[in-house]
Amino acid sequence: MAVRTVLQLGNPTLREVAAPVADPAAPEVAALIDDLRDTLAHWKATTTYGRGMAAPQIGVLQRVVFLNVARPWPLVNPRIAGRSDETMVCWDACLSFLSIFFQVTRHCWIDIEYQDPTGGWHALRADGDLL
Repeated sequence: MAVRTVLQLGNPTLREVAAPVADPAAPEVAALIDDLRDTLAHWKATTTYGRGMAAPQIGVLQRVVFLNVARPWPLVNPRIAGRSDETMVCWDACLSFLSIFFQVTRHCWIDIEYQDPTGGWHALRADGDLL
């Protein structure tokens, strides 16, 4: 659909809480997912990094995330349902903090629950390089 502007560090919208999506199958959610896909693809082609982005990064305060890790993967209303006690430290970056790489502490695995664009619920354990 469109390559959208990615909000940068300091923009107050990035600190606001995103609202749950009432109808994952709504046409506006499909358009949002398309915009996230196109914007992420643009940044991946331009910078060579970018595994995922969330709707608030393009100024839309809804709980929608688009990942492209092994395959295109939209997550609607994602939530962390569980996490490991063990953590690891890794280097990461964010398209909203261009040119800043930093070390983050992450759980070794997390359990995620999310809806797909038809509204169906899914659960998975993310670990290693999955996310």
